[in-house]
Amino acid sequence: MLHEGVEVTLPDVAEHPILGGFSDALQLVRATQTGTTYTPRFDTQVFPIEIKRPVELLGHLAITRFPRLLEGDDYPVDTVPVSGPSAHVAWMRHDAELVVRYDARTPIDNRLIHWAAVFKPEAEQDDNFALAEPPAHDDWVPQSIDNRTTRSRVNVAITRMRDQVTKHLTLAPERGAETKDARSVAVLADALSKLIGSVPGSKPTPKSSPRRKSQETRAKKPQVEVTDIRFGRVDEYGYRTDVFTVEIRDATVPIEVTAYAAALTEAGRLNDDDLVSVVGWGTDPRPMDGARHVIAAGRTATVRVKTYRDTTLDLRFDAEAAN
Repeated sequence: MLHEGVEVTLPDVAEHPILGGFSDALQLVRATQTGTTYTPRFDTQVFPIEIKRPVELLGHLAITRFPRLLEGDDYPVDTVPVSGPSAHVAWMRHDAELVVRYDARTPIDNRLIHWAAVFKPEAEQDDNFALAEPPAHDDWVPQSIDNRTTRSRVNVAITRMRDQVTKHLTLAPERGAETKDARSVAVLADALSKLIGSVPGSKPTPKSSPRRKSQETRAKKPQVEVTDIRFGRVDEYGYRTDVFTVEIRDATVPIEVTAYAAALTEAGRLNDDDLVSVVGWGTDPRPMDGARHVIAAGRTATVRVKTYRDTTLDLRFDAEAAN
């Protein structure tokens, strides 16, 4: 691209912390509508949006969940049409792929991930949606269409895509009486399952039985909480190294933490170093080898885990007082 006679390299939108999610969803919609193949980078799925009686395909909606920059990171808010966290559906025209509107919906109740979606009508349906656009071309307003059938198609598409987003992103309620703050990292694993093949996890927090007041003075078991994730790039051999930041809670003394990494399969956990392995604790360039590390109470540490492509990671921690 030339700017004032100078060649300028455009940034890769797929690597953008917000637009990357929309890019992944758009690529999957394109592939679906053209009959080609695309392998998503993130947890991205595509759904047909259609009228049931008679069956008529209106378009396709792709929804993706992807890693979120956390507070303290630099959100390039001046370069994107939505602010973080992303929770929007991009309404697009078919051929021109113009974004008519970013339809804001409900964010995911998880500070580590957010979502994006893209809807494109089928080519033969594109004119119906064009008729719903006001002069500013920034919305779809079905009520403005005189033809009843056309108006119904656009109405149904908007309703169905919003319903599909709600259905797809609604997480199962937690079991028992755990509060949001007390939920284990295993619940976080549910929320991040299939997210670019890397899932943090932990052993479920045991439920405590009711106790008399005389027993309530017993010390709580130290808890390991994942507070941040940095996803790495896939190298030439198909491996990606991700960095998990963990914090010790409910402890007053140094705690020895052991990280256990396994591949999560339909049959359960699979211990295979060729698929997943703990690289070590600490920061680049040379993290300390070994799965064990001593962390002071209330402090954080980082652990690096290597995962082979398309492998779902189950990362768990054990914590006990250091000797």
